[in-house]
Amino acid sequence: MRWLIATALLAIGQSAFGQSIEDWLEQYRFATKNGDTESRNLTLKAMLDHRDPRINRVFLDALFDPPVSNQAKWCLIRVGGSAFPEGWKKIESDPAKFAYYVFWVWTQCGPGGAREVVKGFEHTSEGVLRETAHLFTELRYGYVQLEWLPMPDVGRGLLRAMNAEDPVTRRYGVKSMIYLKQEDRDRALLKAGQDPDAGVREQSLAVMYLFSDERKFGIMASATSDVDAKVRTMALRALGLEPWSYPQTASLRSGAIINCLKDVDPQVRQVALSALLVWVSPRGLYGYSTKPPSAEQMAAIDSVRALLREKKVADTAYLLLRDAVASATALTYLAYVADERVFQRLIVGCESKTNEVSRNSVVLIGAFGDPRALPVLRRMVERNVHRSEAEESIKQIEARTSGG
Repeated sequence: MRWLIATALLAIGQSAFGQSIEDWLEQYRFATKNGDTESRNLTLKAMLDHRDPRINRVFLDALFDPPVSNQAKWCLIRVGGSAFPEGWKKIESDPAKFAYYVFWVWTQCGPGGAREVVKGFEHTSEGVLRETAHLFTELRYGYVQLEWLPMPDVGRGLLRAMNAEDPVTRRYGVKSMIYLKQEDRDRALLKAGQDPDAGVREQSLAVMYLFSDERKFGIMASATSDVDAKVRTMALRALGLEPWSYPQTASLRSGAIINCLKDVDPQVRQVALSALLVWVSPRGLYGYSTKPPSAEQMAAIDSVRALLREKKVADTAYLLLRDAVASATALTYLAYVADERVFQRLIVGCESKTNEVSRNSVVLIGAFGDPRALPVLRRMVERNVHRSEAEESIKQIEARTSGG
């Protein structure tokens, strides 16, 4: 019955019932307490006939009511700018609770909504500033068109966020710095790398790829000595990204990573060893690229591999086989460098009854490249156990044996 009433309201419109705005608000309150989700959604949709600002308040309240939030969002997009004044009242009452979601809806209200969101950067409330910066960390995944945004105002707002007293606001600002001009971005990254808050320093390393020149590798290398383990971990991840870029920095980068193999934190040790894998991988410096390396890049690969041998990284990796966190990465490293100490371990692993151990061993024995593994791999193909992985490993070994 309630659904039929709501449907009639939607079809005929409020004027035919002679309802005042107070009657409609009462109707919605009744539907909220007693109606099912469908009747509540229909009531919200019917209320779009009104132009009274109090209706916008209803839509904003419904935005935070999960069963009808999608309908409320659609209604707010329809009413557009007329809901902005009520929206600001909602935001200012509790920025942490309301601002992010109201702003997200406004970004879908066209250029006017996007400009309204940017006003949050100039708001006197630290909470509003924080949530505005928070929104920009996710904005590129939404429906907003970048041409809707007044980018100079966005840049000034993000710089203000990066200089805020609240460290969370600074983190959001750093995470969103892709919207800054290159020169502003470079200065901001340099400053963020020295921030007293570890979270800001960690986030600056996560976006360090945005830095415009090779100075970033010096910053990353220095960060591997940070007092905070999460910052050291992020520095290592950053150093391991795009290893084929700036080959002249290969020794600096690999040296900084090697120094972390004996870090007191097990996660740091594991990430350090993982960051070195690309230098010893059979695919070389290029990872998944099919483009052949240049002479300069090949020289960089050779120099790093020589450094790894000089520093006896294989011995360190062998010790890390007993490390619960780093053992899998250590086994991969030793397979890549064809360390004889793990060959038999890999052969036994191929026959393991544990599916994951068996598959990983089949893959790594191919990287090891020893023809002694061929009988085991061919048996696995015959038994149809990890057949595709075994066939690929056979190809790798045969190619290496033939000099291909």
